[in-house]
Amino acid sequence: MIEASGKDEGRVGESAYLKAPRKYGSIIAVIDIGNEISYSRSLLKVTLITGSLFCFLLCVLAVMQIRRLLRPVGEAFTKQRQFVWDASHELKTPLAVISANAQVLEHELGENEYLGYIVNETRSMNTLVQNLLTLARMDSSGQKPSFERFDLGCTLLAPFRYISAETDRRWYDDYMADRASAVRCAIVAENGKLVGLVSLVGIDCLSRSAELSIMIGRSEDRLHGAGSFAVTEMLRHAFENLNLHRVELQVLENNLCAQHVYEKAGFKLEGLRRGAVYKNGRYLNCKLYAVLRRDWMERAA
Repeated sequence: MIEASGKDEGRVGESAYLKAPRKYGSIIAVIDIGNEISYSRSLLKVTLITGSLFCFLLCVLAVMQIRRLLRPVGEAFTKQRQFVWDASHELKTPLAVISANAQVLEHELGENEYLGYIVNETRSMNTLVQNLLTLARMDSSGQKPSFERFDLGCTLLAPFRYISAETDRRWYDDYMADRASAVRCAIVAENGKLVGLVSLVGIDCLSRSAELSIMIGRSEDRLHGAGSFAVTEMLRHAFENLNLHRVELQVLENNLCAQHVYEKAGFKLEGLRRGAVYKNGRYLNCKLYAVLRRDWMERAA
């Protein structure tokens, strides 16, 4: 077998051999290495077992250390939830008393601008308290909010339509030719991603009024504060830079999220346009909101 291999050295089974040429032929030395092979296999097995046990021990110690470090954080979150729950319940009673007294005074004294401020701010505060209670209840029960995909076109006033590239170019050319009557700004996230559009259109320099519109495209970009930020900054531009007196907007009656954003920014409900928009085979109501410069300045102050 050694001669057939054609090699001068090697291993056959548990034996090693060395072939050396001589004047009279070749000499072959053979040695048994079975013990060395058995020892190497045992050493490898022991190393693998020891290394596995050591890694397992390190993982256990790491998990224990992480839990110990995170325990104060968990306790802080628990105390924070309890504080929000207790504070929200404590605020409900005085808010109810303030709202009831303001309504009684408004009934006795008639419409009053300052009482109106009290009632509106009380309603906003009550909505905030209810939201805090809902969040605290969800945290304590472990309930997770459910998110569903929806058609963006169903929340916008404009009807759905296909737009060709040529139509889009004409719209852009018309907008650039009449910048005095419209201001359109992109809503960009901190990472530079384009998430939506906010606009002031129909700017009337004589009446010092305009109409606001906003759109957040992708569902994953909503509910992160981008809409509230864009509306607030556009109102700041409208009243402080353009010196407008009134900014109004229209929103579908079933678009509750948008209404919350507008009311939070200072818009007040002025009316309801019944059956004003035709969408998906039915007529929908449309709410009219507006905010005046003096209301914005008082709110900003």
